Amino acid sequence: MDISIRLLTPEDAQSYRSLRLEALSRHPEAFLTSAEEFAARSLEQIADSLSPSTHVRTFGAFLEDSSLVGMVTLVRERSAKASHIADVVGMYVTDSQRRRAIGTRLLAALIDVGRSMPGLEQLRLSVNRENRSALGLYQKVGFQVYGTEPRAIKWMESYWDEAHMILFLDDVSLTE
Repeated sequence: MDISIRLLTPEDAQSYRSLRLEALSRHPEAFLTSAEEFAARSLEQIADSLSPSTHVRTFGAFLEDSSLVGMVTLVRERSAKASHIADVVGMYVTDSQRRRAIGTRLLAALIDVGRSMPGLEQLRLSVNRENRSALGLYQKVGFQVYGTEPRAIKWMESYWDEAHMILFLDDVSLTE
């Protein structure tokens, strides 16, 4: 089955909401937002957040039947002194579609768009240190660990450390 990658729009709000709730519910250790916090957002708020802007862009991976099965968001810093940096957040591929290079394709689309944004020089992200497959994916596309934050996430009396990673856009070399 073919996968298409594209920017999400406000019309994708319901699909995005469902996939995001799945991600937050199944993998609470991987995200700073809880499922309960996200569920409290209205569909209108979610649609507004999917309007592409100069600072925020969300990409989706779709099956041939138009099912949204993956997502990732690019959030560019707004301050003049940090506008050369953008964060990669909310990366998720539904469990049934993993190991099909969807994550690689989502990141490739995000990196391509990032490289086309004037003045954007680097991408950064944080990932649960225990999530070896995510760490491997990010390293595969060129991200490097530059530090670890102990106990970065606390949920239900459990703690998780996060690896902080960076990719300098002029060093990108994707391999599939």
